[in-house]
Amino acid sequence: MEGKGETVNGPMLREKRRRFEDEFGVPEEKRLTGDGWIAPFCRAYKIKEYRRHGEAGSVDTDAVAIERARVQKILATFPPKDRFNFDETSLFALAPPDRGLATKQMSGKKKEKFRITLGLAANADGSEKLPLIYIGKSKKPRCFGNKTPQSCGFYYRNNKKAWMTAELFEEWIKMLDLKMGAAKRFICLYVDNFSGHSIAYNPRHIQLEFFEPNLTSFVQPLDAGVIRCFKALYRRAFCRRAIDLDEAGERNIYKINLREAMLMAKEAWDAVDSTTIQHCWNHCGIQADSSPNIRAPSSHPTHADPQQLWASVKALKVRNRIIGTPMTIDEILAPREEAEIGATMHNFEGGDKAIVAEVRHQLAVECGEVIEIDSDSDDEDDEPVPIPSRSELILICEKLEMACITYSDAGTSLELSRQLRQFRGALRCEELQNAKQVTLQSLWQKR
Repeated sequence: MEGKGETVNGPMLREKRRRFEDEFGVPEEKRLTGDGWIAPFCRAYKIKEYRRHGEAGSVDTDAVAIERARVQKILATFPPKDRFNFDETSLFALAPPDRGLATKQMSGKKKEKFRITLGLAANADGSEKLPLIYIGKSKKPRCFGNKTPQSCGFYYRNNKKAWMTAELFEEWIKMLDLKMGAAKRFICLYVDNFSGHSIAYNPRHIQLEFFEPNLTSFVQPLDAGVIRCFKALYRRAFCRRAIDLDEAGERNIYKINLREAMLMAKEAWDAVDSTTIQHCWNHCGIQADSSPNIRAPSSHPTHADPQQLWASVKALKVRNRIIGTPMTIDEILAPREEAEIGATMHNFEGGDKAIVAEVRHQLAVECGEVIEIDSDSDDEDDEPVPIPSRSELILICEKLEMACITYSDAGTSLELSRQLRQFRGALRCEELQNAKQVTLQSLWQKR
């Protein structure tokens, strides 16, 4: 109801509880009575009483100022390198930059609805960006072949909604707590008050703090431009990749598997520089020595020039690779569908009956009455292309090295052949490491 701009009060909570008790057939003697349960319920789900100010969507500037002062006081006890902010964002990683993004069907083409959730964290001086968290639906995406994303160096987790849960967040916090303990550090980590961030674990080397609800767009650094910068870099790389494939004569220039998209996301996150991160922290005014801006941030990232992304979009349009009117920069970087995911993960269009059905399903899963089977169909429709063996790849690299010198221009031939040579060397090392030692007994058996 909050998402619809409606106010929830005590009598409404009591009535909703009664309806759910009816739906689940709770006996009269076991039903809750009175109002004693409301206060602990609100504490558990971080429900607080707020006065409404003015029209819907208006900002209580006093509340923003109070929140900034509160956060400043806490962060003042930590050096900038030990002040961290963490946030999640949705990414339609495979979607082209046209009106078909995410949900809208264009004539003659299939919509790319695949979504992953990314977790990002960075400190106040921009000196440390923690590795991305990837959350998808598939336990073992087909594009990784016989390997898992974890074995390839990705922090990847999965659930059927591809969204952060308290279990996943607690697992990550425990890992980060161990890392900080090993480095003999004690950090402050600020997150929003999303229910998936409420965990029972009490870290020893992390002071976990929460922003007040409804104010994160004004006080959370990652929302102040860091995530926007990351997405600008990712989308720019995605469009440039499409242009390269068009020049190479490929028909489906937007086709990309999850593994490559995750690599591109990592590259984009690595490219977000410390200056951008510092600027966003200062913009929020949650540090005592920064200059706050009361307005919600709407400017483009400081170093990810949106005109470079727009130039790639226009090039795709000129090549007739975008159907209809191209999306605007704001629509590409902050599409409505991505913004709505986190806010609607617990919304049920079917109302109370849909909520009851979901709860009963989860209870059946926990009791073993229903077994959920993981599906790998969410990221790719086609079977993965067979990968040659290491020996075959080594021979291919040798041929490509010579082809680079013969056919490539002087500006790129040496660099391409050098990279292929390095890749061939890495393959050779892997081949030697995985080679089984030949024994006399095996030789005798072959004879």
